[in-house]
Amino acid sequence: MTHVNVNIHGQITLPAFIRKKHRIGTSTVLEVAERDSEIILRKAAFVKEDVLKELEALAKQRHITQKDVVKICREIGRKVYAEQYGE
Repeated sequence: MTHVNVNIHGQITLPAFIRKKHRIGTSTVLEVAERDSEIILRKAAFVKEDVLKELEALAKQRHITQKDVVKICREIGRKVYAEQYGE
């Protein structure tokens, strides 16, 4: 286990060996989640543009609003998170 300090701005510095192992660079976006008394950092997953275009076309075809798409994606995200980390 490695300890890090939180600075006055609420920032932490990840140790170099962790950044290297997980290929975390200055442009890497991390997600922050909570589970019980734990704080979890993980690389953010982004949807590729071609997938977004397909989703947009499907939504138009089925008359689904952007608000509905966002709601569905959040529900799926919560389900995937629960499967990986427990509720």
